[in-house]
Amino acid sequence: MTVRQIACFFMILGFCSSTTLAQISARPGPPDRYVSREILVFPRQPGQSPALVRKLRQQGFQVLAQAPLSGMIIAAVPAAGLELTMCQYLELWPEVLVAECNAIGESNQPVCPLGGTPTPTPCNTGSTGTPFPPIGASPCLPVAGLPNDPYFCYQWGVHNTGQTVRDRACSISGGAPGCWEQTGHAGIDIGVVEAWQRSTGSSAVTVAVFDSGIEYCNPDVDPARFFFPDIALTCVGDDGSSYPCCPPSSASEESACNYGPATDNVGHGTMVASVLAATPNNQLGLAGVDHECRVLSARVVSQSESGPFGSVVAANIGRVIVALETIRYYPIYQSVRVINMSFRFPEAFAPPASVTNLEAACILLQADDRFIVTTSTNDGVGTADTSVPNRFSSVITVGGIDSRGWRFASPCGFSSGTGSAVDFVAPGMAMPMLICQTNPCQTPPGVPSPCSYGGTTWQGYPCLEYYGYNFLNGTSFAAPMVCGAISLILSHAIDLGIVDSSSWEGLTWEQMYDLLQRGARDQVSHVPGHQGDPNDIPNLVGPVSGDTYYGWGLIDINASLNWLEALYCPNCD
Repeated sequence: MTVRQIACFFMILGFCSSTTLAQISARPGPPDRYVSREILVFPRQPGQSPALVRKLRQQGFQVLAQAPLSGMIIAAVPAAGLELTMCQYLELWPEVLVAECNAIGESNQPVCPLGGTPTPTPCNTGSTGTPFPPIGASPCLPVAGLPNDPYFCYQWGVHNTGQTVRDRACSISGGAPGCWEQTGHAGIDIGVVEAWQRSTGSSAVTVAVFDSGIEYCNPDVDPARFFFPDIALTCVGDDGSSYPCCPPSSASEESACNYGPATDNVGHGTMVASVLAATPNNQLGLAGVDHECRVLSARVVSQSESGPFGSVVAANIGRVIVALETIRYYPIYQSVRVINMSFRFPEAFAPPASVTNLEAACILLQADDRFIVTTSTNDGVGTADTSVPNRFSSVITVGGIDSRGWRFASPCGFSSGTGSAVDFVAPGMAMPMLICQTNPCQTPPGVPSPCSYGGTTWQGYPCLEYYGYNFLNGTSFAAPMVCGAISLILSHAIDLGIVDSSSWEGLTWEQMYDLLQRGARDQVSHVPGHQGDPNDIPNLVGPVSGDTYYGWGLIDINASLNWLEALYCPNCD
């Protein structure tokens, strides 16, 4: 009996005629919160997964991906609307523990509505169709000792001189909703310019960006820094025809092409990666926090323009689990020490087995002294504690501040999330970053990808229009700053002989967290001569900060490097 016949049989029996507890567990939210046609199948024992894959294929399911540790399987059902029916059917199989719908998450960079037509200015010249907005009229001039990148003077989060930064929509004639500009307070930054005197990074350290992919041919990202094999997870249940890496139904589970090229199909991942790793001193674009780390692109979105969030990139929990387990399981990813996840899954809509397995993967990586950094969300008070992985103690959760040191609150109505889960804050408003291109990249020569297209043009995903605006807000862009802080601390620890980059012994997860905590600036909004945020309270003495708005405070990379030397290298000059 085929899977279509099974679905018809169940419908005739009225199997789904009423809402059951099993249905609520498999899909606790409305249908548009889940990937169409996809389900997650959890075996009772991980070792049962290969046989379960074969059985699923024999019955007509398309197997899209398999997690190497838990054995979880992402499978496609034949038509939209059959997800719950198939979950209930599969739970009758003795080897299946539970089957659930694949929850869609939310990126932490929401859309700010724009109106009118922007007038060309040094801040908004160019378009999404060009490699990078030309900024010949930019007032940025090279300063001795600082990167010569033409947008560097706008990077207040890296070097805050009290400059005025404006949203690119601010030149709209007559103003528009969300139009704003802000003059910062000098010194409210992450202390990285001073840190660069000691470390600019190390190619021994790889940072993974879990997102919409990264544009490999962006001119301000050095292609030599990309780590391969990347993790694309290209197959999706509702659009297999347009994803050429999907395996045929007759293929074995080992041949499922989950790897590369993990290019950007939205634009969000390229922007996140640019905050971390844009090439400095090339007279183009920006300067990233870490100048030398390798970058692994892990595309964990099923498609763009998915779910109830319109054009906001939507990760899904199944692909995140597969990517996390892949990094933990395969030795080739041993250098991946930091993972950026700029998204959230509202726990109210995340099925329980998915949440359990997501947390289990995070705990495994924490135990291996690897650092997952996520955001406090952009949804305001209390939301950091109601989202996963954001509330997990095994991840580092980052809120966003503006250039005055205040928790950011956008004119569009969203603001940095709060809660006991917040560990630190970092710059997250009026952030300059790279845009993705609308023209498809050509395959770079020698890219070692198992799914290489043989020198042909990669699948061309159009970049969403609003991602052409470089100055954007969101905790999505605060998280990669903390990733850069961790990678720079690791790099300096390698240089000092504190960390062995072959075994990665020398600094535990707890010790790294302690270095970030010791270096963080408490009550950062309370700048002398200016009113501070009344919610920015002093930290408590003990293991918990007590500040649910700012956590332990603004990260300061240079201060954390000072503590690294003081605690672990007493003979350092």
